[in-house]
Amino acid sequence: MAVFGLLIPTNQINGILQNRLLLEEMSYDREALKRQHQILLPQLNIDRLSVYNVVRESIENRKQILMFVYGHGGTGKTFLWTNIISYLRSKGKIVLAVAASGIASLLLPSGTTTHSSTSLIVWDEAPMSDRRCFEFLDRSLRDVLDCDDQLFGGIFVLLGGDFRQTLPVLPKAWLLRIGDEAIGVPDKDDPQDSSFIEIPDSLLIKPGSESLKTLIHFVYGDTTLTTPTVADLLVKAIVSLTNDTADDINEQIIKMVTSDGRTYNSLDTIQPNGKYMSDFEGLYPIEYLNHLTFPGIPPHELKLKIHCPIMLLRNINQKQGLCNGTSLIVSQLLPNVIKATIMTGTCIGKRVYIPRIKFIHKSLDIPFTFSRKQFPLKVCYAMTINKSQGQSLRRIGVYLPQPVFSHGQLYVALSRATSPDSIKILL
Repeated sequence: MAVFGLLIPTNQINGILQNRLLLEEMSYDREALKRQHQILLPQLNIDRLSVYNVVRESIENRKQILMFVYGHGGTGKTFLWTNIISYLRSKGKIVLAVAASGIASLLLPSGTTTHSSTSLIVWDEAPMSDRRCFEFLDRSLRDVLDCDDQLFGGIFVLLGGDFRQTLPVLPKAWLLRIGDEAIGVPDKDDPQDSSFIEIPDSLLIKPGSESLKTLIHFVYGDTTLTTPTVADLLVKAIVSLTNDTADDINEQIIKMVTSDGRTYNSLDTIQPNGKYMSDFEGLYPIEYLNHLTFPGIPPHELKLKIHCPIMLLRNINQKQGLCNGTSLIVSQLLPNVIKATIMTGTCIGKRVYIPRIKFIHKSLDIPFTFSRKQFPLKVCYAMTINKSQGQSLRRIGVYLPQPVFSHGQLYVALSRATSPDSIKILL
């Protein structure tokens, strides 16, 4: 470089350029972050401002903090994280925003799953993580930073989350009592682990031959299915207990949609786990393989239509907002790729192309390794209760063909609604 009259990078700059993760954390627009912080800071209420001040003063005075911020969903935890992160990054400090799941991390500014040490770790949805995750991080940071006498090697750690995993609720209200397991009549056959909860009639749809169609019409009506928009689909959903039930509802709704569609067939293959290869294909013909279904793997026949909502089943590119659980809306169905627009996370409105990928399933209960090449997508007019976590919906249908597994699961399902008028339940 010197021969051509170019400046030679210093050792410090060389160290940064050779570390991709460090380079990413140092490449923010500090002036833009400063302007963002000036706009957001006055919007903090008293409680959030007190947390913000403690974190800011502790970092500026280099006094380690280990803090947990507890609040129901919708109370502004993510907004608080954004204020803290924008301030520190505008000062050139490195902040790692992490979450237990990929979809939760998309709610954070430049959020990722845990992967490196930093000046401040903001860990959202902390109650969803196993305690061993924190124990392992603690031991690793003490080892890496050569600091055995301080928790997390002296790194500032800010945890947050909601032990009930819900949206805003009224104190002492019916919904909160469900989450606290303070409501319900014990089952005579299993009084310790099971109880019956009476749901108000105002929330129920009467069971009948057309009851599921009534639930679908309550949530989506006619307009959303014929002329859907991102804003409309984003605040509507039907939730149920299992993937099988959600798939059945999605199949029924997709038949009601009148837009152009396309069916994508997968390429299924198997590889024997043992030595014996003779007549293996005869024992497991391709028609049999096409009918196999496994958790987290799309079906052999993937039926999609223009403007229908879809959900990613794998992490593809988290920096671009494409991770397991991201919701999108289909805009074009091409032979080898699917063009869609992101509806959730920090990349809302971004147009992306989804390719086919290979799914591998290996289990002790089958004598072969199963491989399916298919688009990592599923229709998501309906989804499981777990996948609905973190969403705030103006129209929600809860379909419960069988009892829920726990108080917490029913609590999460009911708390997706923003008001009693926005929810209907079909038992």
